[in-house]
Amino acid sequence: MDKSKGGRGGMIVNISSVAGIEPTPIMSVYSASKHGVTAFTRCLAGPFFASSGVSFVTVCPGMTATTLINNMEDRTIYKFDIPPELDANKMKRQSVQVCAKNIVKVVQQAKNGSAWLLDVGELKEIEFPVMWIPPMDS
Repeated sequence: MDKSKGGRGGMIVNISSVAGIEPTPIMSVYSASKHGVTAFTRCLAGPFFASSGVSFVTVCPGMTATTLINNMEDRTIYKFDIPPELDANKMKRQSVQVCAKNIVKVVQQAKNGSAWLLDVGELKEIEFPVMWIPPMDS
């Protein structure tokens, strides 16, 4: 894909999750891995690959009606009472088709380094605040 090596450029879209932008205690390992996907993609979008012609985008779907979320309580590391506001069985879900249509919209309009929330049919670009700028010696 790298234009400097004869490629045509393009876009790599990595799929994270809402669990990759908000800590999700009931699925801590999943949440940590999805945070890693989000951060890794944002790193790739940095200046080191700018000349490649390849852009990197993150998509963070919310609850989507797939088999991954069936019996979620059986897939957690710790067994504990789930508070009603974290009960996945009661959360609204988007269809796979709606999620896919929004991913296509992201590909059509996303800029390098952007991250997108796709939740219950709504599409929103995520704005990450800059939390740290390294102090430099003068």
